[in-house]
Amino acid sequence: SAEPNEGKSTIVSNLAVTLAQTGLRVVVVDGDLRLPTIHAIFNIPNTVGFGDVLKGSARLEDAIVKSWKIQGLSVLPSGGPFEHPAELLASTTTGPVLADLAQRFDVVLVDSPALLALADALSLATEIPDVLVVVGRSQTKKEALISVRKQLTGIGAHPLGIVVNRSEEVPSYPTTAVSCT
Repeated sequence: SAEPNEGKSTIVSNLAVTLAQTGLRVVVVDGDLRLPTIHAIFNIPNTVGFGDVLKGSARLEDAIVKSWKIQGLSVLPSGGPFEHPAELLASTTTGPVLADLAQRFDVVLVDSPALLALADALSLATEIPDVLVVVGRSQTKKEALISVRKQLTGIGAHPLGIVVNRSEEVPSYPTTAVSCT
């Protein structure tokens, strides 16, 4: 997302659950090493995770948590806390760790901090083939979206699309709620 509190973590979590329920092997990576939330959404410990694997202090196999409720869903919490998260995400280990996950799973979803708030998200975006941007309806300004697009294309990232969160429900359109836990 462009800015904090636009619903990235919720969207990523719901998308992961939905994809896993179709039979795909899905892993959610909490790439927000400063304010992680994925572990809380899925009610798992955050003692060892992505940042620890990047640092070399944990093995990937030991950091991944498999869901006991949803077949095919796994979570890689952030771990931490970490002294220099931006440098850790920009390290030479990030690409190989994400590539390893791509070999193990059908879908790798990475939750990141807001793009305009910190350099962390751009560091991650350089290692991810497609980026889905979450925007809060009536929250994200057009200028912020233009800036996000420029930054992503400037580093060679591929913006896949936009998810508009907190949009008004259309009364005649049927909706289905999906639970993350």
